[in-house]
Amino acid sequence: MKRYGILDALYMSFYSKPLYADVAYSWKGAGLSFLLVLTVFIALVSGAQINAGLQKFVHQEAPAITAQIPEITISKGKLSTPEPRPYLIKDPKSDQLVAVIDATRTDIPGDLEGAYVFAGSSRVVVRKSEAETRIYDLDKIDQFVLNQKRMAGWLKMLGMWGTPAILPFVVFFFFIGKVAQALFFSLWAIFLCRILQVSLGYRAVFRLTVVAMTPSSVAGLLFDVAQLKLGVLVSVLAAGFIYLAVRSAKDAPAEAPSGQGAL
Repeated sequence: MKRYGILDALYMSFYSKPLYADVAYSWKGAGLSFLLVLTVFIALVSGAQINAGLQKFVHQEAPAITAQIPEITISKGKLSTPEPRPYLIKDPKSDQLVAVIDATRTDIPGDLEGAYVFAGSSRVVVRKSEAETRIYDLDKIDQFVLNQKRMAGWLKMLGMWGTPAILPFVVFFFFIGKVAQALFFSLWAIFLCRILQVSLGYRAVFRLTVVAMTPSSVAGLLFDVAQLKLGVLVSVLAAGFIYLAVRSAKDAPAEAPSGQGAL
């Protein structure tokens, strides 16, 4: 009979041999539901980091750039600015030229005057890389006005909804990554099962691996928050806790139900 649940495993995986025995012999399935809960927890913490960076961009970095952008009017495919002169938009931190807005130019400068974006009288050019440049014609735009109020509204919306919008994608890709890690480390668990002579089917080995990865996953998260590059240590922790999990299963063979398939 199952003694411990998913929430118990989130903290007991750091120390409890009875938990690992329960996971090996009493839990069902491959442990993907537990892995999803663990992934959501990690994604929420990472999402908080993402949101902090996003809020810094929205409230500090972006306004310093948008304040340099003049009011831009596009009417029947023609771009105009308050003054017929080039406007140079720079990154205040690095003084790097970001964009050039020049409604007097009908041609496209070969090097975009060193900027990433060049807006002329009828076209906008974006340099995505040294080898790739995109040109957007304005002839299909009948009427559009870009001003400080509109840009402030866009930044406000980005600050409010940016993190919630990307969080589901963060969870999805983190989950896929954790599944791949579990598949890899399950090979180590299989090896340990054979060395320690523990009879477990692959689903049991996989879910045991998933739960045993919890301490290393939390440690990896803390290292990321602290901006420490300790990936090797995370892998060593994962291998160590998987050994603890398999050893715990060996020390509690009486709990194994009849018919538990061996690898």
